[in-house]
Amino acid sequence: MKIFNMMVILFLVGCSTNRRLDADGLADKKGIFFGKVDIMFNGKQFTENCSLVFEQEDGESEYALDESGYITVKAPMGKISFKRVICMDDAPYVHLFTGAHFHNYGKMTKTYFGNITITWLADEEKKVSVFQSFFGGGKSVNKDKSDGMAKMTVKKNIEPVLREFNRMNSSLTNLGTRTVLMKVGKSK
Repeated sequence: MKIFNMMVILFLVGCSTNRRLDADGLADKKGIFFGKVDIMFNGKQFTENCSLVFEQEDGESEYALDESGYITVKAPMGKISFKRVICMDDAPYVHLFTGAHFHNYGKMTKTYFGNITITWLADEEKKVSVFQSFFGGGKSVNKDKSDGMAKMTVKKNIEPVLREFNRMNSSLTNLGTRTVLMKVGKSK
C-alpha cells in the first residue's frame, strides 16, 4: 500500500492543484475559468485521484482535482478544449474526449463552464498489480487511446460553485462572471 501511495503522490506532484488565484497576470487577453468536476470511476466516487488536461492557445495544461472537484484556472481568452482525464487506480488510466470545449472570455472576467460529471468504466483486464506497475511491468499512460468507456454530462448549478470560488478567491469577487457551459464531448 505504501508503494501505491507513493505512486499517487508522484502522479499528482506534476499537476497544478491551486484553486486560489490572484489578479496578477490578468489582462485583456487573460481570464479565469472555473467549475466543478465529479468523476465516477468503475462505480465509485474517484475525483480526488484524477487530473484533467485542457488545451488552450498556449498549449496543454494538467490540473489535479481534489475531493471537492472544484477547479479554477487562469488562462488566455479563447477556446478551451477539454482533452482527457487521467485517473490513478492501481495504474494510470486515461480517457480521451473530442469536441468538449467552451470559450474563456478573458478581459478580467471569470467564466463558469458548468458542473461536469464523468461516469467511466475502465477495462478490468488492463488492471495490473502495484508491484508490476512500480517495477515497470505494468501499464503505462497512453495519451492517444482511451481505457474503457466514459460518458460526460454538463449541468448548470452556478450558485454553490461561485460561492466556493468567492470563498477561495476573495480578492477576485469584483470580476464579472459569464456562464458558458462546456459543450459535451464524445468519448474517443
